Amino acid sequence: MPKKTTRDLGDSPGSSDQSLAPLKYGVNHLLAIAIDDYDTIRKLSNCKKDVDDITDILTTKYTFSKDNVKKLYDQEATSENIITALDHYAGFVKEEDTLTILFSGHGENRNEIGFWIPVNATINKFNEYLSLSTVSDFLEPIKARHIFIISDACYSGLLFKKTTRSLDNSGAAERDPSRYALTAGRNQKVSDGVPGDNSPFAEAVKKHLVNHEDDLLGVVTLSQQVLLEVDKMTKKGQTPRHSELDIRGNKSGQFYFHLKKGLDAEAHVNIGKLMIHLAEKVQDPAIYRSALKHFEYAATQSRFSSIPLPEIQYWQGKALYGAGDYKTAIACFSRFLDDHSSHFPTAHIR
Repeated sequence: MPKKTTRDLGDSPGSSDQSLAPLKYGVNHLLAIAIDDYDTIRKLSNCKKDVDDITDILTTKYTFSKDNVKKLYDQEATSENIITALDHYAGFVKEEDTLTILFSGHGENRNEIGFWIPVNATINKFNEYLSLSTVSDFLEPIKARHIFIISDACYSGLLFKKTTRSLDNSGAAERDPSRYALTAGRNQKVSDGVPGDNSPFAEAVKKHLVNHEDDLLGVVTLSQQVLLEVDKMTKKGQTPRHSELDIRGNKSGQFYFHLKKGLDAEAHVNIGKLMIHLAEKVQDPAIYRSALKHFEYAATQSRFSSIPLPEIQYWQGKALYGAGDYKTAIACFSRFLDDHSSHFPTAHIR
């Protein structure tokens, strides 16, 4: 059989084909910024909850470690501290690492200049705001393979200087560096949601992170799913935007979230519980069924490791009930009560 050739002029002196070399993975860094309790500007209700919930999913289900999460919440989320954190990443993040940035708080548009509003800013004093162009400037020296921003703030769509979109969803694009962002809206106001709940944007991000079951989840796929979900939830009142960032270091690759391998029983229980909480909000039987798989994995691993996790039966019952299998759910609850009745207090009659 004739040897296959390629349509080029041959290797240049000293060049080598790196396409087959295994991709070296580094550390997934996460900078989580959330502000509810502003000093002088109207307070928000759900920013810390939104960022906490997304952080929990990333560190439980995906290959993020809690040791590599830096949180700037409320009084810590000053403009100086945010810039200092970004500058710090420029000093130690390696080329094989990734950096994900979550921002949830107020945003502003002044003469088509977008801003994140830090905790100690004063309303209408734009010199105290953090411009999105400044954020971009401090991202440029960071050597990470991938940088991904998730911004839940008004007018955060002004992060984008031009309209581009990385559409290579093949997995091979992971090798090339990327600078990408997903914002809660375009050049518009966005919802904080019902107090004590999640914003529509955060709820959509959570849903598609939790409900994804394949090994890889590309940010383009995630972003498109979130866009459609929020557009539907808000009846087109809020439309997220996602695109490449026009900054140094972007070579139109794509960041992929990877599922953790070899999750232990307790981790599967935690993922299943996250899915149950989400399913209760959106009333989606499919999410209950996905949660059930995690409880089944947990039960199997619990048996193999001889580590008792009695709560698995209870959560299996909840998942079955939510999925509409009431008969099996009741049987599961009954087994849970029978197996663990000794742990319940005995009622005494006066």
